[in-house]
Amino acid sequence: MAPENTSEAADAIRRAEQLAVAGDFAGAADLYRAALKHHPLEPDIWNLLGLALLDGGEGDEALQCLEKATMLAPDRAELKIGWGIALQRLGREEEAIAVYREVLDADPENVSALTNIGVALLTGGLVDDALPPLEKAVALAPDDPAACANFGVVLQRLGRTEAAIASFETALATDPDYGEAWSGLGVALLDALELDWSRAAHERAMAIDPDNPGVHWNLAMALLLAGDYRRGFEEFEWRRKTPRLAPRTFEGPEWDGGEVEGLTVLVHVEQGIGDAIQFARYVPLLAARGARVAVAAHWRLAELFRTLDGAAEVVSGDDPVPDYDLQVPLLSLPRLFETDLDSIPAEVPYLAVPPGTGSPIGAKAGMSRIGLVWAGNPRHANDRNRSCPFTELAPLIDLDGIEWVGLQVGGRAGDAAGTPVRDLSDDLTSFAVTAAAIEALDLVISVDTAVAHLAGALARPVWLLLPAAPDWRWLTERTDSPWYPTMRLFRQSTPGDWPGVVGALREAVAAELPGAC
Repeated sequence: MAPENTSEAADAIRRAEQLAVAGDFAGAADLYRAALKHHPLEPDIWNLLGLALLDGGEGDEALQCLEKATMLAPDRAELKIGWGIALQRLGREEEAIAVYREVLDADPENVSALTNIGVALLTGGLVDDALPPLEKAVALAPDDPAACANFGVVLQRLGRTEAAIASFETALATDPDYGEAWSGLGVALLDALELDWSRAAHERAMAIDPDNPGVHWNLAMALLLAGDYRRGFEEFEWRRKTPRLAPRTFEGPEWDGGEVEGLTVLVHVEQGIGDAIQFARYVPLLAARGARVAVAAHWRLAELFRTLDGAAEVVSGDDPVPDYDLQVPLLSLPRLFETDLDSIPAEVPYLAVPPGTGSPIGAKAGMSRIGLVWAGNPRHANDRNRSCPFTELAPLIDLDGIEWVGLQVGGRAGDAAGTPVRDLSDDLTSFAVTAAAIEALDLVISVDTAVAHLAGALARPVWLLLPAAPDWRWLTERTDSPWYPTMRLFRQSTPGDWPGVVGALREAVAAELPGAC
């Protein structure tokens, strides 16, 4: 190869690297392509081109280039790891895990591969499986900031809060400017209910990495749990730049809080069922400003949401979306209505049982009747902490004089087999039917899941079981909820203390419901 070609390629690579640092990934990619004309079999250039394309949003072409680099140099672990990272960034965790396993088959002590496979397993919801590779990575490289920080994330997800804090602090001792480690520390401190320290850690992370959506999201959680709703809901908007949280995109201008008299506004539901039920309360407020409000809802909520005051039309699934003038994601409404802790629209009920919906329970037998929900969606990131093992409820359901009704759906409804809890899981085919069942109960006792929100929105008595580190909407220490006037909160005093919660519930049921003993 001619020396001038080598010099020309080197110059193109230098200029490309400068463009990439400046954020001009398309320009960098063009220069890397120019360099490849002189060195078409150089794996490092294919790798650099792939990374530039990945950063520029050209995921499919990036993967092809990164895979090409590994094919040209199959023994270079760092190239395979780069390919795996790209797969992870594109949400293809299973393929990334397979790539990392190839690296580990050749080098079982590759710290980068151990760290990244742990992260990929964690992202895929396999928290227990993520622990061993990250634990090994930290044992091999106790001062490696990435290994320590990601080990901290797994520890935090497993509820080992003190160990997680220590792991994040180790990462930061090595790299004080590691923004994601500061953010992870903030999450762990939030679980420890160290709200001021958590907020400070998140703000340090934001100062280091101000454009990182995950950092802003974590700060939002800290602010909201502390009751700083104005600032918290501002930071909450960063969910739009986080792939797993971003609301569905609708065409047309978005409502910004301005005049809506005579205009049709499409409110589109996002995130979980419980979130949708909680924030549906803002639809009547929008209608009260003169808007014709159309709601795009999850199919399981559509019938129920047709009972919302001010919902002129509710569509779901493949229903055609009506013509509209403005659109807005549901979870942006608290910010647009300038909600703070003293101005939550808490008038209930704002939902009702749809006309013609029959209850699956039937007539009462004279005893007090209590509905039970002990588990949420198993795919929820915090499910291991918020769901209560059914066996922990034994002291409660041993009470005489109570008719127990299971409002649990899914596989965990079977946990109550052989107990006095009546199983309604086959009958609860929509939240409209669940609402009808709730109306026939004297009380709902539930972990933090959609049924608790539904009972509160129906203005029915509901007692909520909470882990020591609760979701932001339940605040801290309070036994009541500013969102739901008929709700009472029962909190763990320490992480995992379901026996203490169930004991308090048993005492309250025995004292307050007729016939219970």
